[in-house]
Amino acid sequence: MTKKTFLVALGVFLLATTSAAGADFNGDGRDDVAVYRPSNGLWNIRGVSRFYFGTAADTPFATDIDGNGIADPAYCRSSNGFWKVRSLTQFYFGNAALGDTRISGGGGGQHTYDYVVKAGDGADLLAALESTSHTSVFVPAGTYYVYEMIDVTTVKRIVGEALHGYTLIQLLNGQYLNITSQGCSIEGLMIQGGGDSTSGIGNFYVNNAWYVTLRDCYSLQSAGDGFEYTSGSHYVSFINCNAEQADIGFDGHGDVHTSRLIGCTAEDCTNGFESCNNLSACTSEDSTGYGFDHCDNVSSCTAKGPSSGGVAFHNCKNITACRAYAVGGSAFFACDRVSSCSVNTASSGFENCSYISSSTTYSCVTDFPGCYKIDSDSCNYP
Repeated sequence: MTKKTFLVALGVFLLATTSAAGADFNGDGRDDVAVYRPSNGLWNIRGVSRFYFGTAADTPFATDIDGNGIADPAYCRSSNGFWKVRSLTQFYFGNAALGDTRISGGGGGQHTYDYVVKAGDGADLLAALESTSHTSVFVPAGTYYVYEMIDVTTVKRIVGEALHGYTLIQLLNGQYLNITSQGCSIEGLMIQGGGDSTSGIGNFYVNNAWYVTLRDCYSLQSAGDGFEYTSGSHYVSFINCNAEQADIGFDGHGDVHTSRLIGCTAEDCTNGFESCNNLSACTSEDSTGYGFDHCDNVSSCTAKGPSSGGVAFHNCKNITACRAYAVGGSAFFACDRVSSCSVNTASSGFENCSYISSSTTYSCVTDFPGCYKIDSDSCNYP
């Protein structure tokens, strides 16, 4: 069998040439001009990227294997059925000796996003997020220096390629992501150094917008709060978001009963969660003031610290299956309707609380001082 015949049997795009089939490698809805050089594995995608991937023994192709509408560089090694998709996966599949043929597909170009930001270009990012014509924006991994207020008024979907990779937006004190777009969804963005020390506004600020969802977002070193939503914002969701080194990690308004926070974490903040409602599986770690302050409907949440003088759960209502440990002050103070909660090491376990049932303390200086309506049959004293 000739080399050309063997490659055709595998459904190869390139037949001993240096050109590659068209594919959309940056998600702008248009195919990009690209070449592959078998002698050294060079991929050269015009105006997009240049890298080395594969050898002369490999057959290159483009595939959208992760479904984000962007073509991923890949190759198949006919000698042993080895497949590799750059930065995503690798596996063995198929047998050339049995005549298996690789079935080729679209390779991206599905126009999943209206606009793909130029990697690392802060000005392009600002223009894209403030656009009144784009509905969806994809932000590749990289660091974006913006140093301006970012007003999201129209865009409905913003997706960062890699949170821990990173997709990082660098701001200054007094600047933040101001979200007024109704029904906006933001995923995988990190903002560092923004917020407003004067007003306390956070890096991520939901400003009188409804049905906003932030998922897998990260606020770092905010001059104000990490995440904040106003009293005019309803049905706001924070899912798996993290605030580190802020005044208040997550700052809401107690009269917004439609908000929800799931799996969020506040680290090294003055207060972890303040005036938030409907919290589940959230964690406040090493706050210096309050872990959870004036929060309602708190379930399966954890507060570690504050280590000196602060309070883990302060003035919260409807608390179930929550845990406080290593607290220098009170674990639960002035809380109402506390059920199945536990304290490990605190100045006082439950202080000035009402309606406590099935809750336990361990290694506390005092257990239930000034409390009202304790279900003594269910409360355990080690």
